Amino acid sequence: MTPAQGATLKHFAWHEWHHPALVDFGFAQFLDAVRTEYGFPLILTSDARTPTENAAASGGSPTSRHLLGQAVDLRFPPTANHLWLLVAAIFHCQRSQPIELELVHGPSDSHVHLAWHATGRASSLEVAAT
Repeated sequence: MTPAQGATLKHFAWHEWHHPALVDFGFAQFLDAVRTEYGFPLILTSDARTPTENAAASGGSPTSRHLLGQAVDLRFPPTANHLWLLVAAIFHCQRSQPIELELVHGPSDSHVHLAWHATGRASSLEVAAT
């Protein structure tokens, strides 16, 4: 995403992204729409990654959508009601784009992983308690 594209986002400032130049602008627009539908802030904890960062990440897959700028990890919502609102917003905004949604919640790791799947793949939902 370019700085000019980033400036068109309603809910995310350029400085919130770790690697904004590596983020797919279409995915950023999708995330902005999710934030509008959700109605509460989304805190990015990870977005686009370099190959080195991805290899060092816990479970960093060589096919991770983070490498394409089409995945983020978000801070886990503060309540169960917020989680349901977020999941509903994601599915409402996905349109025909297949997505990967992982809800990870535990004492040592809590985050929401959201990514676009490659075209032709089915959407997936994974729930994990650590």
